[in-house]
Amino acid sequence: MYEWLCNYSDIGEKYFDFIYPAKERLLDHGFVKDSVAKAKKWDNFLKECGIENSDDILENNRFREFIIQNANKFNSEEDQSKALISSSRKKTIGNIDDLKEILLAEAVPSLSDIDGVFSRYDSTTIFSDEDKITAYEFVQELLKRAVKNVVDHLKQNPDYDLSNIRVNHTVINYVRYKNIPVNLVVRPNDYNKVIIYYENELAHLKLQNTQFWVDNDSIQKQITIGDILEAMRLGVIHNL
Repeated sequence: MYEWLCNYSDIGEKYFDFIYPAKERLLDHGFVKDSVAKAKKWDNFLKECGIENSDDILENNRFREFIIQNANKFNSEEDQSKALISSSRKKTIGNIDDLKEILLAEAVPSLSDIDGVFSRYDSTTIFSDEDKITAYEFVQELLKRAVKNVVDHLKQNPDYDLSNIRVNHTVINYVRYKNIPVNLVVRPNDYNKVIIYYENELAHLKLQNTQFWVDNDSIQKQITIGDILEAMRLGVIHNL
């Protein structure tokens, strides 16, 4: 009856006015409760991903194909949802600038791993070995530049002592801030976004004495929890 009233709302509202306004009561209470809970969970997940309109994702053919092909490959609904979001945003590699951006996001550890990147993206261009080397070296220099710029910037700040630092890729240890030991995690944000990829970065960011810094070759900035919440439009943090 509920489905019929929804499908024929004009007739239902006219001839069944005594029940139409409260037609949801025709549904089983458990069904309604479960549906509302799932809807809220999905809305919260989209907010966490910074997605305002889910229609673009739901109407994406690749999204539906990914469900069919990978429905049994994930351990949880959350794993599946995250992979689906990633798939719906799949980027096409059209030129060497696209390749550079993707290599930065993928944190490719060596030249030999670049070919594996192409299996995860659509590519409209055939890249030569020289192109791949150029893109890879660009990303490595970007990471080194970010670390150097942040170190040079903090050396000008009397609150920081960097005389005994140890640099491990994008993590800097043995820094003292106002005579308190701290770690620094440094990432470039040249593409107006910051990508945390390496396990060592995440492990240090979980520590209370770690500061997070970014560099775009013009500005060096410390990123705070407030910056992250504002950028991701998050008001609720789950699963802490």
